[in-house]
Formats: sequence, C-alpha cells, structure tokens
Amino acid sequence: MGKKKVFGTDYHYSAYLSEQDTLAYLSGDKKMPSDALIASLSIGVLRIDAVLYKIGNSIIPRYEIFINANENGSEWICYDSPDAEVCYGDGRLERGMFEVLDAAREKNGLSYKHADFKMLTGKRVKKESG
Repeated sequence: MGKKKVFGTDYHYSAYLSEQDTLAYLSGDKKMPSDALIASLSIGVLRIDAVLYKIGNSIIPRYEIFINANENGSEWICYDSPDAEVCYGDGRLERGMFEVLDAAREKNGLSYKHADFKMLTGKRVKKESG
C-alpha cells in the first residue's frame, strides 16, 4: 500500500532539485552558490529535508529532521541530523527519506500525529576564552 494511502493528507513530498542538477552539483559540473534544498517530506508533525551543504569547496548531502512545535503552525524545530546516506534516482530519494524519518520516529519514540518529544542532547560549543 502506498504511503499516501496510509497517511492520507498528512503526507507531503516535494522535490526542489532534479536528480540531474543534484548530481551536477555533487560532481562539480555545476557551481552551487549556497546550500540547496533537494527535497522535503512531511508526515503530520514530522519533516525530513534532504539538503546539499556547501562547505568550502565541498558539497555534502545530508538529512535534517524537524518537528512542528505547535502541531498546527509553521514553526519547525530542527530535531536531528542523522548520519544516513542520501540516495538518488528511480524514486530512491523519497523512499529513502521515508525510511530514515520512520527509523528516527521509532528510535526516539516520536509520533506523526503529536509533537510530544524529548530534547536530544549532543555536543555543546565551548566559549573560547581570551
């Protein structure tokens, strides 16, 4: 059964870069002026973005997971940046985004329906002295 049939109107997928443009940026055949959103998938209060980050002369593909803080609004909080490979071609991007989002939902006890979540703790930036 397709994801749209399971989740109904809560399921939204949008592609912003074509596979051809994404691969051209990654190979260096096309210059990327700044970070670029490849695609976004939201299901209820959870969203995952596939992003190309420009770091120096390198282009790094990453996923970013967000939670809608107030369930009915537009305030999205960045929740996690999983270390999962971003896959392209033949519908693999959308499928891969769903798999990564669903794994994060399950691992962290999140819900597609309710923004009930605990904060993840990670590295803290130390203030430089001097």
